[in-house]
Amino acid sequence: MLVITLLGCTQKSESCPILFSHRGDSKYFIEHTFASYDSAIKKGSKYIEQDLVLSKDGTLYISHDMDAKRITGVDQDYAQMSDKQINRLRTKNHEPIHTLASVFERYKNTVNYVPEIRPEKGQVDAFIKLVKEFGLEDHIIVQVRNLEQAEEIKKVFSRMQVLYLAFDSHEYQEALRSPFINIICLNKQCMSCHLISEIHKKNKKVAYWTLDSPKEIEKAMKSNCDYIFTDDTGMGIQTIDKLKD
Repeated sequence: MLVITLLGCTQKSESCPILFSHRGDSKYFIEHTFASYDSAIKKGSKYIEQDLVLSKDGTLYISHDMDAKRITGVDQDYAQMSDKQINRLRTKNHEPIHTLASVFERYKNTVNYVPEIRPEKGQVDAFIKLVKEFGLEDHIIVQVRNLEQAEEIKKVFSRMQVLYLAFDSHEYQEALRSPFINIICLNKQCMSCHLISEIHKKNKKVAYWTLDSPKEIEKAMKSNCDYIFTDDTGMGIQTIDKLKD
């Protein structure tokens, strides 16, 4: 677990944090559906997040869980299902489990994407292929869980911003030293001016998840945080707009 000393912050940020719509507008809509993404974008979001899973056929689908049970009621891992099987699944609002390609096709370059690549064999190669196909390198901040993935992606897409999800002190220090990491993402419980300053001194940026109250977002802004994940896009945008005035 990453342990830090929480410090009070009074300095106003020179710039507002960028908001990532966590699984879309997931407080009000089923996560990772077009309804959720459409709502987030309509409310003003410029960045929508996707969690990635790989089918047995090697296709990237979007799901936070590695299995379909919670969202569709089917208790089976995506990795054990063919594209044909996954395409038959439906969420409670009657949407399919979307592929990353279908999301790229729907929104193209009108929005930015924050996909999370899992440490699952084949995900990086499939991701690189799709980004090239749609020409979206400059519209993606990609999340990774290991430095090998970051290096693979940077070798192909040098301009793409890579965000590393750090869950403990060791991972944090590794990310701080890595030349392949642009953004370090931490749990909101680790928010402090000292930690953010340390990250900025390494010419990296910092993100926090998941901030779902005005109080949490205000703290992030006062701490000079660069990015925030939120389930409530409308509240997040309204709070940022209010506090920056």
